[in-house]
Amino acid sequence: MDPLCGATRSVYLTLHGDIVTAVHYNPAGPVLVLAAVLVLVRAAVERFGGRWIVVDLPRPLRIAMGATLLLALEINQQLHAAMLTQPWMGV
Repeated sequence: MDPLCGATRSVYLTLHGDIVTAVHYNPAGPVLVLAAVLVLVRAAVERFGGRWIVVDLPRPLRIAMGATLLLALEINQQLHAAMLTQPWMGV
């Protein structure tokens, strides 16, 4: 199952405040929404404050974190495969 399967539903549900159901569809959805907000905040701070916020992690740590998160996401997707393949009409 694709790691992004259910992500659109998850983002939709996150934006409508149903975080629990959003996480069931795809835990990456709320994370994507949070990341988008953080990118906008970072851009606003740079634009209006003249400072650029820099977050720097060592490359091995980034690789390990990414691999771990992708593995956990794939396991979650396989556990919810039946739910993810059902038709969905929104809330």
